[in-house]
Amino acid sequence: MRVLVLNAMVPFVWGGAEALADNLVRNLRAAGVEAEQLRIPFQWYPAERLLDEMLAMRCLRLEGVDRVIGLKFPSYLVPHPNKVMWLIHQHRQAYDLWDSGQSELLQFERGPVIRHAIRAADTTSFAGCRALYTIASNVADRLRRYNGLAAEVMHMPLNEPERYPGGEYGGYILAAGRLAGNKRHELLIRAMVHVRAPIRLVVAGPADLPGTADRLRGLAETLGVADRVTVDARFLPVEELAGLMNNALAAAYVPSDEDAIGYVTMEACQAAKAVIACTDSGGLLELLEDGVTGFVVPPDPVELAAAIDRLASDPALARRLGQQARAVFEARDINWRSIVPKLLA
Repeated sequence: MRVLVLNAMVPFVWGGAEALADNLVRNLRAAGVEAEQLRIPFQWYPAERLLDEMLAMRCLRLEGVDRVIGLKFPSYLVPHPNKVMWLIHQHRQAYDLWDSGQSELLQFERGPVIRHAIRAADTTSFAGCRALYTIASNVADRLRRYNGLAAEVMHMPLNEPERYPGGEYGGYILAAGRLAGNKRHELLIRAMVHVRAPIRLVVAGPADLPGTADRLRGLAETLGVADRVTVDARFLPVEELAGLMNNALAAAYVPSDEDAIGYVTMEACQAAKAVIACTDSGGLLELLEDGVTGFVVPPDPVELAAAIDRLASDPALARRLGQQARAVFEARDINWRSIVPKLLA
């Protein structure tokens, strides 16, 4: 059986979607399937370009492929008679971000036309799939609300969990992940102004856009916390990033309405680290619970600082919440052995 995994790619951007696609291909091959990934270049700006990008996907023809697995916009628009969708996310600018007034499409005269075209193309493409899955409940909820389609939730597994056995509970909070606006690293830097405990914040992950890391460092300088904030914008080797997680006091992951549980959350839980998240962090909250796996607080610097101080001033609490986070995550038993057969059925 020949399986092609479709994924849109932006040059020099690497995050959870890219990791998921790589891990999926690896596990398909481990199951004896001939699998490849087709990474299709995609540029979402300016917005007028989106219609051309969508048309390009629709014009692609795939020969000699038995099964196609679509992951995210707009690559999942590539036609194939035997396509399964494992939806990471749609182009949210045409969906919930439009409704909340945060969509970039609202700035363009043709924004409503583009929005309608995206929604219509999505609905048609999804309805023609052999099976429809999403990586999180809130992705499935959006699909039901906006496209009128039901999907089964199938969370993405953590690959190589053995890399996260845990370790010391060191003198820093780790905020790992891509440096992108919706990840809200600046919120954590602002929180450090109010943190009383002698603890550092380590921000580690590649930036989506040039200048992001310098902007975060500049914010720390302006706020007078540069001596307690490290921003490492390198594309870190897996071993180094795992080492940072294994030896952190706790992890902080505070995105706005994240689509999935997320690799950062899973890595932290596997490493037995308490996780600090926000009440509006979206998919993370399918796993995290305030006072059980860490702390879930409003997206406010003072509230985040209080959570950091509680953990920093009570290492035994940090350790206990971390152990509970690991137990909660392992009890979910999210694994490839149950996912691969569904995608191939």
